[in-house]
Amino acid sequence: MIILFLDGFEVNMPIKIQEINKVCFIKTHAMTGTLYPNSSAESLHSKDSFSLRTLIPILVIIDLVHSDLIFLIQEKINIKNRINFLMSYMSCFEDNKGKRKPLKKRKIF
Repeated sequence: MIILFLDGFEVNMPIKIQEINKVCFIKTHAMTGTLYPNSSAESLHSKDSFSLRTLIPILVIIDLVHSDLIFLIQEKINIKNRINFLMSYMSCFEDNKGKRKPLKKRKIF
C-alpha cells in the first residue's frame, strides 16, 4: 500500500503515523516506511545514496521480508519493542523452511 500526501503536506505527519502504528504493523507481518524530500536515511548499500527521498511525502506499507531484520533491531528502538519485533519476524518465517508464510488478509487501520 502506498499513501501519497499532497505537495506541501507537513512531513512530520506520515512520520508520526508510522511511529504510532509500527508495533501494529510488525505484529501483522507488515513493514512501514516514510519517504520524503529531505530524508537523511542512507541507502543500505551506499552512504552516498539517499533512496528514501521523494518529491512528496509518502507512507509505504509492505509485507515483511528477510532484509527488514536490520530495521527491527536498531538501538533507537526500545528493548521491549525490539524483542516483540524479533518475535513477529521469527513467526513470519518459521515453520516454512525459511520462506515467508503465506499471507493472510489483514486489517491495517
